[in-house]
Amino acid sequence: MNGGLDLDNGTAVAFNSGEAELQDEGINLNASPGTENWRAQISGVNDAEVRLADVSMLGDGVTFVTVNTQEMIQMAFDQGSALDGNDDFPNADGDLSADEEVSQPILGEAMDRPGEVFAVRKGDNYYLVRFDAVNYVAASERR
Repeated sequence: MNGGLDLDNGTAVAFNSGEAELQDEGINLNASPGTENWRAQISGVNDAEVRLADVSMLGDGVTFVTVNTQEMIQMAFDQGSALDGNDDFPNADGDLSADEEVSQPILGEAMDRPGEVFAVRKGDNYYLVRFDAVNYVAASERR
């Protein structure tokens, strides 16, 4: 509902809050009536940079759960991939840009795949975030 994540405090904040590091990219205003219109994408906000992280590249057997040092998180960021999602959507409230780096639509965890992991840097602070679930709300599609 808020649209932003303050990673320093682990709380949801308004999409336009100066405390947010991550921002929900909102909805697709061109979605056909009766179809899901939530984009399920994120971007960095307030000078935060976000990269898709593959923690297995940190060493044999390394998983999100076993990353336990700031150095490992920084390495995950340094080795991460730039976000390459499509941001060419009509402007929704709060998202006035059509050319920022955004994630691919987030899928979450499934039996055959782990959740998406993102490494975030804002100033001298680094964060590692994993999305395990994507919860579409019933009847939230465009009407």
